[in-house]
Amino acid sequence: MNKEIVVQVNCYNHYALDLADTVKRLTDAAHTHDRVIIDTITEAYDIKLIPWKGLTKLLDVLKDLCDSNKWPYTKFHLKSWNPVQNFDTWPSMDRRWCHSWFTRVANKSLANKGDKIIEKHFGIFIGHSNWSRLWLSAYLQNKYASKTDQTFNNAMDDPGRMANMDLDAMLFEFSKSQNSSHIDLVSIQSFMNKIPLTKSNVPVGGDTIVADDIMDRYNHIFCEVVCETEFSGECFAMDEKVARSLYTETPFLLMGPINYLRRLRSLGFKTFNEFWSETYDHCSDAVRCIMLSNVIDKLAVLSLSEINELYAKMRPILKHNKERYLELCAMPSDSLEKMVRDTINTV
Repeated sequence: MNKEIVVQVNCYNHYALDLADTVKRLTDAAHTHDRVIIDTITEAYDIKLIPWKGLTKLLDVLKDLCDSNKWPYTKFHLKSWNPVQNFDTWPSMDRRWCHSWFTRVANKSLANKGDKIIEKHFGIFIGHSNWSRLWLSAYLQNKYASKTDQTFNNAMDDPGRMANMDLDAMLFEFSKSQNSSHIDLVSIQSFMNKIPLTKSNVPVGGDTIVADDIMDRYNHIFCEVVCETEFSGECFAMDEKVARSLYTETPFLLMGPINYLRRLRSLGFKTFNEFWSETYDHCSDAVRCIMLSNVIDKLAVLSLSEINELYAKMRPILKHNKERYLELCAMPSDSLEKMVRDTINTV
């Protein structure tokens, strides 16, 4: 029997892509190797949430495999890229944080070099959909299109991307939290009829992570609605999405997991609770979307003159955040990763 093998589990918003094939690969590997390393490929999702055929979880499948074959649970080793993945998740596990997504923005030379010329209240820059991005993007487009600069690169004639719009998940999540009244399907349909929304020099469906014109857009927006890829359960993904706001001195509202802002503050950053309510950080999923929309509504009624006055008051915080971001990026990568993991796990 071979010693060990790595099997990658590729997830999209906690749902493993082709999970049946994944389970088959894990089973075959376990029969031919002493140890199977399950690698979640740098995404920071909560492994406990990965489902298998309804309410059953992937971890339950692993336990059943071990029990039926009289294998120790340590036959499988989880390599989690979620830096706050609880160690009680599985008997054999290590956790990492992929720092390169976060630090790569510091290499851009196109962040604002002086005062912004604010033309829009909001920015929301989406490469591919998930259900929270779909809801928030549709909300901003249908209520505040003239005040929002946005991209949404899913295209109606791209079957792969349309299959992952996450519309069914959106309906499920709002219904689960008894908030289905907040879904306006007419507005969602109207939004979907307008996509793709892009002025980017990156092709539709392409990589907009740090595209030059995406970075330039921060010179003309007041506040970014940042939408993390992973936001359910106990997870933390500090990556290029929030880094773009930090580096360009842009205030932000953040769609992420519970305590994201709290953990960000533990790393030395400042957030904006003196200017608007950040109680949304105590909430997750559909409730967090709704609370973010409440803050958006309050900012939207301000004139551009008032927005500029507010931005001027926020400049000390924004300058601090950029300086702190660059301090972290200057650290050796191993030291940075360890510091972040150690710090956020004390929160």
